[in-house]
Amino acid sequence: RQPKGVGNQLYFPPAFKATLNGHPYVLITEGEKKAASANRISIPAVALGGVYSWRNKSVILPENAVVSQGGKQKKGGQAVDLSIGQANRLQIKLPEDFDADRLMSEYATGFEEFIELAKARSLTILIAFDSNQKGELDPDIQKACARLGMELRFLGIPFPKIKVLTLPNAIGD
Repeated sequence: RQPKGVGNQLYFPPAFKATLNGHPYVLITEGEKKAASANRISIPAVALGGVYSWRNKSVILPENAVVSQGGKQKKGGQAVDLSIGQANRLQIKLPEDFDADRLMSEYATGFEEFIELAKARSLTILIAFDSNQKGELDPDIQKACARLGMELRFLGIPFPKIKVLTLPNAIGD
C-alpha cells in the first residue's frame, strides 16, 4: 500500500529485480497485489496505485505564489479549501520567474528510474489494466492507457515496445 501523506509511488515488489533477469518485457498493473502475484509466478511487474498514478496530482506551490479563492488571498505553503464550484474558483498567480511546466511534470517516485531501466534493457512495457464484466476496457481506462502510452513514448520508449493487455475480470466482480 502507498503510504498516506506522500506523493504517488511506483511499487516494485521485493522479487522484481530477480524476476526481471532475462525477460524481454515488464508489466505495469494497477494495484500492488497484482504486481506481487505476477512476480511470484516469475512475471516481472510493477504497480501503480491507480490508472493515473504514474503522475503526482499534488502541486507544491512556491512560497511567493498568491492563491485566491472567493476573493480571499493566501500565500503559497498555506492550506486552501479546494471545494471548487463556479462561485469558488481557485486562482493561482505564480511568480514571473517560476517554470510552470514543473507543475505538470511531477512523476511518481520511481517512475523515471523505471523508464531508464526499460530503455537500458530495451524492455517491452505491457500496460495491463482490468477489464469490465464484458471483458473490455472502460472508456476511462482506455484513456488512461493511452495517456500512459503516450507519456512512455515521450520519455523515449519506442512505440513497438509499448503494448496494452486487458486483464480478465475476476468472477464475481
